[in-house]
Amino acid sequence: MARRGSDGAAKIAGAVLLGVALVYLVTGRGRNNSLYIPDALEDRIDRLVDALNGAFGQRWVDYGLDALQAHIERTMPQLAALTRVVYWAERQYRFHSHAGAAKKTAVLAAV
Repeated sequence: MARRGSDGAAKIAGAVLLGVALVYLVTGRGRNNSLYIPDALEDRIDRLVDALNGAFGQRWVDYGLDALQAHIERTMPQLAALTRVVYWAERQYRFHSHAGAAKKTAVLAAV
């Protein structure tokens, strides 16, 4: 028997995993680390991608990552749009100190 509430925990874990995957796909591909994923986690993902590149070739891995990103964007367009807008706002204001309110305003205006 499953423990009570374990289904909800699995859904939350799945949503977090999809969120991290989308953030990685949008902001973390390549050699530059994403600002939104801890380096320890992103380094593990990068090692996995490098191992897949070695086994299948970069072209096939990029194709697979593109397919995964397209699937997430198709099934959860709001999450994908929010990820892009937040990433855009962070990039626009990355050199401004104390720009939290400006970022929030820019994201709300774009959504």
